[in-house]
Amino acid sequence: MDKTTTVNENYRDDRALLAFVDGLPKTFDGGKTIFAKRNTIRRFDLDSASAPEIIVKRFHRLRGVKRLIYTFFRTTKARRAYYNGLELLARGVDTPEPLAFVEIKSGGLVEDCYFISRPTDFKAIRGPLNDATEFDRPLARAFAAFAARLHQAGVLHHDLNSTNTIYRRNDDGSYDFSVIDTNRMDFTDGPAPLDACITNIVRFTRRLDLFEYVARSYADVCGLDAEAFTAAALKAKHRFDSARRRRKRLLHPTRKY
Repeated sequence: MDKTTTVNENYRDDRALLAFVDGLPKTFDGGKTIFAKRNTIRRFDLDSASAPEIIVKRFHRLRGVKRLIYTFFRTTKARRAYYNGLELLARGVDTPEPLAFVEIKSGGLVEDCYFISRPTDFKAIRGPLNDATEFDRPLARAFAAFAARLHQAGVLHHDLNSTNTIYRRNDDGSYDFSVIDTNRMDFTDGPAPLDACITNIVRFTRRLDLFEYVARSYADVCGLDAEAFTAAALKAKHRFDSARRRRKRLLHPTRKY
């Protein structure tokens, strides 16, 4: 087994963190599981002053041809999550601070990878927006402003959905936002192009009433023509949803969509 490890330079004197990272994959057997599907996410307590709690995400184990792809042609999801997280922070966008990543090879090919970060107490926007009978309009407006700020900072999060955008409501009624699941992102020099911005916001909800409200709020924040922008956004949304339904029918032909 060959292992590649990178630790955030701000934590390279943290012996507890270094020992944990050095012990992967064995140290991953402990901790509290907070998510377990294709990927597994666990929370760990460390005897550390600088990082007493950490979150470790083990990505789905690579098999077959994917091991070749992620060894020779693409960077691993853990590596991308780590460096994208650092870039987000550098651009003034909040995300749980990346602490380290680990790649494990077997037979010369990548098999497993781990991403380690600080924890967060922010909550997903899904509950008060997607799941509520009447969506939270102040939160929806604030989310639209946050999406616009992302795009102005040149950030295109390609999985900007309602679970990867997390928030905290402050005592004064304002909102703070953060993003997680950062392995699929692009960054631009300067603000992102408008067509890319429209494409970027289509996946956070399936509710058209909520989507239209956010699109109009986004246009207001950016000083755009609300009617023209909303029409373009709804057109892109319909294309995206139709393509998603076609993909799902191909993958699961017996289900109804």
